[in-house]
Amino acid sequence: MMSDVHSVLADFARRGIRLIPSPPNVIVEPASLLTDEDRQAIRQRKAELLAVLTPQPDSTPADPASQALAITRRLKTYVLPTGRIPAAKVIVERLRPLLDGQLDIAEALPALRVVEAELKAQGAQPDPELAAAVELVNGTFQTARLVKV
Repeated sequence: MMSDVHSVLADFARRGIRLIPSPPNVIVEPASLLTDEDRQAIRQRKAELLAVLTPQPDSTPADPASQALAITRRLKTYVLPTGRIPAAKVIVERLRPLLDGQLDIAEALPALRVVEAELKAQGAQPDPELAAAVELVNGTFQTARLVKV
């Protein structure tokens, strides 16, 4: 049996299994990939999984576009423990379909929330020095925009 909630989440991410918080439940996609051991691990650690995966309320603005921007600003400052990059890449790659074509904030916001929760489950956390550097760059180049060429 897997040792802790972060190990469970890392294993699932490597295997392409998503856990989505829907308190009091945890939704699994695709459930067909779960083993009996996986199901047992989820049942035993359900409260911990929900605590890690459920976004915490904060002072995020009410409109979806501002919420999505707030999440992306936080994500820019996250660092991961050694060895967690492959799992994080799998998590973030799921955003790629949202970026192909016209971005729909209604679809992007829940996806960003899940990505942030899953990265936190991998041990990601904001780095204060990186956050300060990002703010410096954003303040210096306020009108700069990234474009696809």
